[in-house]
Amino acid sequence: MTDSAPQPTTIEELEWAVWPSFALLAGIRLDLFTLLKDGPLSVEQLADQLGVEADKLKSLLYALAAAGLLKVENGLFSNSSEANRFLVRGLSTYRGGKHEVLLNNWQAGVRTAESIRTGAPQAKLDFADASAAEMETFYRSNHAQAAALHPRPGGPDLARAGGYTRSVGASARPAGRDRLRRGCSRQRFPGETFRVIKEKEIARYDEYCTRRLVLEAWDKLEQPGRA
Repeated sequence: MTDSAPQPTTIEELEWAVWPSFALLAGIRLDLFTLLKDGPLSVEQLADQLGVEADKLKSLLYALAAAGLLKVENGLFSNSSEANRFLVRGLSTYRGGKHEVLLNNWQAGVRTAESIRTGAPQAKLDFADASAAEMETFYRSNHAQAAALHPRPGGPDLARAGGYTRSVGASARPAGRDRLRRGCSRQRFPGETFRVIKEKEIARYDEYCTRRLVLEAWDKLEQPGRA
């Protein structure tokens, strides 16, 4: 007789799903992927460079290999092609800057039940009251995605517009740039997503700096030879 009772399949998958993410976070915080950018290294070599115990590091390396971010062959570990492109510090495609935000978000997520039970947020993220350091962390975490909009080097620098984007869509089709620039010119640009940034900049500088800098960047992109 076949047992038709439900099995905890989904529950077990969710129970274990978090660990590869934690391994990723640990790897980024230790800067493992940058150490491996030039080629394979052994556990002992990595541990020596990090100044940690090899036995403690070994489990993390194998967890990252199981997650598909590292490769292991003959006891030597190397980056996957994806890790080599997105997790090596110093590359324009580097996404490791998100680790601070990921850590904060995950810590906040753990307190979800407590927030519901008490009726009050236990890990509130309020940009209106954020410090300069907290805002910088948020901007830096979005740098790779923003910079990816402009793959060519030498584009206009928009770091002053928040510290997280090098350029805005220089590789886009002219029609797309025209549409975006018209949107940038509207009074409410860039919408509610950046409402708090707008209010803070107006309060501090008497102008919406981000909007002005984006428009200036588009003016540069529209100059002859930049199409």
